[in-house]
Amino acid sequence: MEEEKKPGTITYIDGGKFKNVEDEKEQSSLLNPKFIEAKSSIPAKKRPTLRVAAPQIIAAMGFGFMVGSVAAICIIPTLVIGALYKNKNNTENFELSEAQVSWYGSLSYLVQPIASICSGFTQNIFGRRKMMLSATIPLFASWIFLHFANNVVSLYATQIIFGLSIGFMEAPSMSYLGEALQPRFRGTLSSLSEFLYIVGTIYLYVCGSVLDWRTVSICGAILPCITFSIILMLPESPTWYIVKGRVGEAEKALRWLRGWVTTEEVDEEMRLLTEAVTENPFSGAKIIEGEFSKVKDTPSQIALFKERRIWKPVLLVCIFFFAGNSGSLIGMRPMFIDIFEELHLPVPPKLVLVISSAMNGLGCIVCVLLVHKTGKRFISITSLVLCAITCGALAAYVGIGISFPWLATVLFTLNFFSAGVGILTMPWALVSECFPLEARGLSAGICAAGAYLSYFFFTKTYFFFEHLISLTGVFILYGAISLAGGLYLYAFMPETEGKTLEEIEEAYQK
Repeated sequence: MEEEKKPGTITYIDGGKFKNVEDEKEQSSLLNPKFIEAKSSIPAKKRPTLRVAAPQIIAAMGFGFMVGSVAAICIIPTLVIGALYKNKNNTENFELSEAQVSWYGSLSYLVQPIASICSGFTQNIFGRRKMMLSATIPLFASWIFLHFANNVVSLYATQIIFGLSIGFMEAPSMSYLGEALQPRFRGTLSSLSEFLYIVGTIYLYVCGSVLDWRTVSICGAILPCITFSIILMLPESPTWYIVKGRVGEAEKALRWLRGWVTTEEVDEEMRLLTEAVTENPFSGAKIIEGEFSKVKDTPSQIALFKERRIWKPVLLVCIFFFAGNSGSLIGMRPMFIDIFEELHLPVPPKLVLVISSAMNGLGCIVCVLLVHKTGKRFISITSLVLCAITCGALAAYVGIGISFPWLATVLFTLNFFSAGVGILTMPWALVSECFPLEARGLSAGICAAGAYLSYFFFTKTYFFFEHLISLTGVFILYGAISLAGGLYLYAFMPETEGKTLEEIEEAYQK
């Protein structure tokens, strides 16, 4: 029986189905000539999924190799400290004391937040793509500088350059990823790009197992070169172009990102994106006679942090980073070689490092395969709880004095796998998708800063807590923080997998 249509209702066909529209505003949009032209011009046959996904995979790979560079920077201190801490092998003309080790292992994390917060503003001025490209240059130079380092001061200098370079790169890249990827691809590709973090770790640890740390630094210099090459292929963010009033370039960029399609095939998405930007009083753009111009009296981004939809996801992501960095044993990482030797693991310490990265990678693969089915919320909570359990088991092993080194090896391996399942991927995925446009740049910068401040805290305080409460107490402390983080996410984290940026924003307003 045909549905009765009320007076003033417009009926149109969408996806082979008749739809009735009563709302006057929506009717006006439907009667827009461009909308009608786009609807009538889109072929009935859908484009191959691979062609649609390919440019977004390239975008995710650019972000992925960037985080691969981050991984290399995070773990190079482990190899340098393993060689220079008390200069056990007498291979260098200088050595690192305990205090110098704690500073060298954490210094890049201390300066990175400064650059992250600054990049939250500068990316809105210069664009996401230019910021990412420019940051790879000092990153490459710092790897070369590390190769020739001959004293403690030069080691500190490389860490400072590393931290600043990554800080200026991460927030723009996360904003770009959230704006470039479609909702149906965002969860999987965000996790896939984070998988390259593990690849970067494995790459450097494998190099470190057969080469000295100076040669490894040359191997590390390859990563920013690859990152630069991939980002060079990408267009600028369509959203940034629209905010700047460069509509033609925005359309061209969107066509590239949606599979090198025609203008008609992105016309509707351009219309929706344009409305989302121009109707937003904080976006910095408005329409004047069909064109865009910059609004000079844009409210300060900082004032927006009074709103629940912004401060709530920022707080949640920062707590996630803090708890995750605790449960994944980030603070111990620079001292892993020394700890593995102290526990008399049956496998050579550098080989354990390779195994640890491989287990991180395996966990990340599991995350990529499951996130679309289980959602980000379940995986995030599960990862934190599993890390808490393995930390508790390691505390029992050390505290009781069990003399079965293979058990300790298995427990470390399980911890690395559990961290890969969610902790190493999900917080960064949330950063790329859970902030509204008007505060996206600064919010991403603050979250990246929070991540690295927590890295700094756990790395710098490791020796302090070990002397204060012993290695057993450190495992208990790290496990307790991880468990508390899991409980917090259970109480406050909404599900965001497969949702649009607008739906995610609404979820955080509740």
